[in-house]
Amino acid sequence: MSLLFAPLEKKPELLANLYLYAVLPGFSDLLKHCPLARAKLGHHSFSLRLQSGSLQADLYFSKGRCRFFRNPALRPQIILRYLSLSQLNHQFNGKGFALPLPSRGATRLGDLQAFSALAGLLQEGLLSSRNLIERGLESSLARSIHIRLTLGCVMAAGAELINKETFSKNLFATSGDWLIDFSIASTDMKAWLERRGGICHWGRGAPPRSPGASLEFASEAAALEALSGNVDTLAMVNLRTIRLRGHTPLLDKLEPVFARIDPYLKPQ
Repeated sequence: MSLLFAPLEKKPELLANLYLYAVLPGFSDLLKHCPLARAKLGHHSFSLRLQSGSLQADLYFSKGRCRFFRNPALRPQIILRYLSLSQLNHQFNGKGFALPLPSRGATRLGDLQAFSALAGLLQEGLLSSRNLIERGLESSLARSIHIRLTLGCVMAAGAELINKETFSKNLFATSGDWLIDFSIASTDMKAWLERRGGICHWGRGAPPRSPGASLEFASEAAALEALSGNVDTLAMVNLRTIRLRGHTPLLDKLEPVFARIDPYLKPQ
């Protein structure tokens, strides 16, 4: 579905939330599934915070893996502080990934260089599997990584929009608590969205409880097409490239939310 139903909100805080809490979690999938990313990290082990005002997120890189923390408690070794939300948004929405000056950890040049390289790889992997193929990855692995990154980003961004954006929040204002799970047939790719106590959450893997609705993509290609937000999902249901179960009106409400993600996050 291409209609957005309402103009995008141009609030810097909303866009910053999407970048910090929908894009950055992709480092976890990138390091877990991409050998090129693990090679770039090498033996580096460090904690890093991206921060602007009250918004902050931490990444912990160690032993070839990355953990993302939305509400960090410990002080990281490196802090990259943006002077404004607009600066942060311009950083993520521009071409390439140039780091701001660190307010802590400026002497950890090797770690900063490793993070910069990984950030560029994450951006490339989110945009297209072709970028990863050009980096030397086998095509099926590159496609799988691209889809994993896309699935995680869509789930996280969907949760942020339902929590923060007026249009998306109003769609679910009277829906109560719910849980929807997503999966791709013949793969281990699973994710879920949940609204509990008025707050939307997301996660990878099997859902924490029995879902009220389920959506299964028949293939990786079908998942990538549907998650783009630019297709007629009803037609995909009729073709059985998408299989729905449970309380399907919930899934209908998600379609326009997902359609808004790419216009928000697509690099300018």
